[in-house]
Amino acid sequence: MANCNAIKIRPRKNPPPTPANLAHNSAMKKANYWLNDGAEIIQSKAYTDYRKLNEDFKNWEKEAEQRYSENLDKKRKLRSDAVKIEEGMLVIGTDVEISNEDIVNIINDFVSKFEKENNTKVRHWAYHNHEGHIDEDSNEKINRHIHFLFDNIDKNGEMVRKNWKKTYFSQLQDDIWDISKKYVHDIERGKKSSYHTVQIGDRKVKINDKKGVYHRVYRKQKEQENQTQY
Repeated sequence: MANCNAIKIRPRKNPPPTPANLAHNSAMKKANYWLNDGAEIIQSKAYTDYRKLNEDFKNWEKEAEQRYSENLDKKRKLRSDAVKIEEGMLVIGTDVEISNEDIVNIINDFVSKFEKENNTKVRHWAYHNHEGHIDEDSNEKINRHIHFLFDNIDKNGEMVRKNWKKTYFSQLQDDIWDISKKYVHDIERGKKSSYHTVQIGDRKVKINDKKGVYHRVYRKQKEQENQTQY
């Protein structure tokens, strides 16, 4: 249980975002762990057509490449495996009591600050309140979170994430706490991570209690669990 909100950024070991991520974020790509059809999710732009969705994502990447190439300080081309569009997530704590209106206020305040600090643009965000599970007492447990996709090449053609210091991740938690306090007066700041070890098959895995499992890994696990039921 948590009375705090938190920011997560895609772990580098995970695949970079693709149009499939935008499709999931927009509730176009459905999953079997949804508790409803996702028709009422709140997002910065609603997509209903895969052609338009793919076109927008590819244009974001092309624009990023162009900004990089126009930076006169660059002595070489952008690497083919460079991450042009990055993804983050704003997690709403399970014990945080807040209206959808104020969640949107928090998103807008955070996006504004994040864009200014990083000289970049958040291309899309989507508030998900339709994912979760049914507990043993038949109660719905909603995993409230906001996906956001942003340019990883800033307006001056510089790589955004590459220039982050390690302390910036802690600053992000301070940022979301400061913003959230305007709308939830008793909210707490997220605490430093702790770990526990679990046995998975024939190996032991260390789990970060605060970060948990990244959403794409979680989705894959749920898909595998459902496949084994047949």
